[in-house]
Amino acid sequence: MNVLFLNAGRRCELVKSFKRVLSKFPGGGLVFGSDISPLASALQFVDEKVLFPHSSDPSFYSEFMTFCKLKKVDLVIPTIDPDLVYLDQLRNEISKALPKLKLLLPSSEIISMSADKKLTKKAMLEMGVTVPAELEQGGDVEFPIFVKPIKGSSAIGAARVNNRFELEASLLSVEEPILEKFIDGPEFTVDVYCSKIGGALMAIPRKRLSVRGGEVSKGVVERKADLEEIAMSIANSLKCNSPITIQFKEQDGQYYLIEINARLGGGLPLTIAAGANWPLWILNETQGRDPGVEDGVLDGMIMSRFDDSVFIKTKNSNKEEPDLTGVKSVIFDMDDTLYPEREFVYSGYREVAKYCLENYGVYVEDELRRRFEYGERGDLFSTVFKSLGLQLKESEILKLVRIYRTHKPSISPFVDVEILKELYKDGYTLGLISDGWHEVQEAKWNALGLDKYFTHKIFTDSLGKDYWKPHPRSYELMNSWLGLDYDKTVYVADNVAKDFIAPNKLGMHSLKINRYGSVHAKELAHQAENEAEYEIDSLVDLRRMLKGESKK
Repeated sequence: MNVLFLNAGRRCELVKSFKRVLSKFPGGGLVFGSDISPLASALQFVDEKVLFPHSSDPSFYSEFMTFCKLKKVDLVIPTIDPDLVYLDQLRNEISKALPKLKLLLPSSEIISMSADKKLTKKAMLEMGVTVPAELEQGGDVEFPIFVKPIKGSSAIGAARVNNRFELEASLLSVEEPILEKFIDGPEFTVDVYCSKIGGALMAIPRKRLSVRGGEVSKGVVERKADLEEIAMSIANSLKCNSPITIQFKEQDGQYYLIEINARLGGGLPLTIAAGANWPLWILNETQGRDPGVEDGVLDGMIMSRFDDSVFIKTKNSNKEEPDLTGVKSVIFDMDDTLYPEREFVYSGYREVAKYCLENYGVYVEDELRRRFEYGERGDLFSTVFKSLGLQLKESEILKLVRIYRTHKPSISPFVDVEILKELYKDGYTLGLISDGWHEVQEAKWNALGLDKYFTHKIFTDSLGKDYWKPHPRSYELMNSWLGLDYDKTVYVADNVAKDFIAPNKLGMHSLKINRYGSVHAKELAHQAENEAEYEIDSLVDLRRMLKGESKK
């Protein structure tokens, strides 16, 4: 039984609870964790971690599906609200491609409803559930009131508002706000275990004693039969078949529903510690068995969270410099190894911006650059035009892509690339292996003017998309041309996601060059096979190591 926590983030306790159960589970299993950042703390507790791009990136789906298939993942557990919506939209497609893969998701109707506070309020009122009264913007209100975004999570933008001045400030900062009567009383989060075969089987209320960043930091299990009955009744009315959390506030003996989260709650580890074995029940159901729900929960169990740290080995931790004195050939990557890739991106954006200004009368260069710096990838042209209230036809977007890919790049090598002249004069054979669209990479190479120093070059796209890195074919082909043993070559590159897997397996030396501000600068190797043999800060280090000189 293999489990993948999608965007595991800081869910360290939840990950560890599933690992404990899996260690005694029939047949055992592994816990995988993904995130967009290698520094996510929960990734340090999983059996194997993987970095996926943001779900808005077109490459996310294929990478996610490939990983699930390769690692034989049985269950995917989303931990953040945006992933619920994303997986829900693709659940039929995922089911067809990987029919054995289970997603810990309730119905599409519950996901849609819980993602929208107005829809939640409407559905609850129709069920006869008490909710805070909604207030009209601009009307007379009695302070304090509560303001929150219609769509949002982690309590971002949600706050008590005490006066008209605070209200005006809140309305300016909160996107699509909803105003409610403020309920002054204790808050309860109810973990509701819902089964695919039996509906709501258990509800455990947790009283929030202290909250930080929208998540409980101190809480206590407080069994309340009336509240548990209300929560289970709501879940059953919704025909929920997957665990959810429901938040209430209590005032004058009345429970007001505040929010529904269609996933495992951030404070669930308290409920688990009190004796409600959510992980075991979930795993049992995933294997088609009865969950085996038992109520042995210890009432009054308190959770007090504290700050803890994980320590992640980084550059050259416990590594000795490799002996490169026997190396005869140096093979380079191109993007962010020999020149700053951002220069090409910005050069392309400028040409696209010129075309857009001339043909559509809009200026897009700054917005394209801003979104790129923010980390957005994929079809930025469509995104930027939509933000301007314009909709381009697919053929027009393809025209912009073509301009970007075929423009004459305005780029130049890093200053230390001058060292290639010395290496060439010293008799080293220089080669290039670079991923990307062939015509684009060829244009970059021509703009850099380095061809005279290189004996061989391979643009992997010329071999076919299937042979892009990390496929070993380009490295094998390069070494066959060189006529050298693999240990007589070193590959210098920057991207731990793909650059060093094949060289490491083939027995080549490998060096990761750290370029400030590079596209992959913040990425850390998440598996041993991704790590370079050693890391360097410039080609000065490469030259020194080739000569066998000690570090100054």
